[in-house]
Amino acid sequence: MIAAQYGLDTLVGEVATVKRTLGRVSPVILVGHSYGGTVITAAGTDERIAGLVYIAALAPDAGETSLSQLNQFPVTDVFSHIEVADGRVWMLPEGVEYFAGDLSEEEQKVVWGYSFCAGRGPVQPEARWHCLEVETELVHRGHE
Repeated sequence: MIAAQYGLDTLVGEVATVKRTLGRVSPVILVGHSYGGTVITAAGTDERIAGLVYIAALAPDAGETSLSQLNQFPVTDVFSHIEVADGRVWMLPEGVEYFAGDLSEEEQKVVWGYSFCAGRGPVQPEARWHCLEVETELVHRGHE
């Protein structure tokens, strides 16, 4: 399994990053969650793609955008707990309750910390170990 490390700058940039990653594995099944569904939809036309898997993901049709799909539904409470800075949207610590409320408090801290991992802008000092911790935990549970 390989994760494309895109920077959430532009859809064109994200798709280009995914396509550059395709050369590392074959055949390829792309998996997208949330906005990742938009990315795999756009990248999925590449002939190296064997399939697409959507997990609670956006899947815009021709002429649609992620935003046009999201605008069809009520705004979730997590958007009351964000900060826009440095060209990015940052979830505040109290927002993770609305993003991953079904997880324990400890797991929510890991989710929040992981959202700031390398390649996504400034990393909170306490978040660096969260990145390693969650990856280790997923491998330990056999979810490689």
